[in-house]
Amino acid sequence: MVRKTSKDLYRLTDLYPGEEGEIEYLDGGRGLRGKLYSMNIRPGKKIRVESSFPFHGPIVVEMDRSTYTIGRGIANKIIVDYNETDKES
Repeated sequence: MVRKTSKDLYRLTDLYPGEEGEIEYLDGGRGLRGKLYSMNIRPGKKIRVESSFPFHGPIVVEMDRSTYTIGRGIANKIIVDYNETDKES
């Protein structure tokens, strides 16, 4: 469940290709956080969805000029701050 704040928080799986956000927190246990931290995927980093198929398969993301392929289950636990008005300006 996404924590309620004044920010627009979404799961990484909710973003479409080309959209980006800032990682707010990781909604998982110590093992998941350790795995993502070892890939330098951590709160405060900007992350951009490069490609994604609806409802199945991995998600390809770009972060710090590197490309990562993340399984949908793990991507669903990455909570990002995304504001649509930022994209329109």
